[in-house]
Amino acid sequence: MRFGSKSVNHCRIRPSILVAHLSALVMACTLVGCTGGPPSRVRRLKSGREVKVLSVMPIVFSSGERTLMLKYETDLDFSDKAKLHEEVLDIWSEFVSDAERAGVQSAIISANTVPQGGIIKKGQMFNFVFKKTPSGQWQESEGKK
Repeated sequence: MRFGSKSVNHCRIRPSILVAHLSALVMACTLVGCTGGPPSRVRRLKSGREVKVLSVMPIVFSSGERTLMLKYETDLDFSDKAKLHEEVLDIWSEFVSDAERAGVQSAIISANTVPQGGIIKKGQMFNFVFKKTPSGQWQESEGKK
């Protein structure tokens, strides 16, 4: 076959090589898609602590009640509830202003461990709930800690 004055050589690829190349391409695309977690940003608190914020989002329950949730990633061991609670209270000291601006009556801070595993990653989460009292003060809801 000729295109203009230059000839084009046809190349024949063996099926086994083609399958190997396609498999490698599919695997590479899969790994690229699975390696990134949710987008996050590091926020430095007034205390100097750095927090990896995964998301801040409003939630509307079926009752119509609205809440604001801050989801973050922690390196702390969940078995040490006292340290985890201390970290959450540090975050709450600044997140409360976001809850006030949003006009919600409750807010959630969701502590999440760094996901572990290969293709399927698993992690833990623990939620801390804060509610606004009729007098306008914020209180942490009692729950399992």
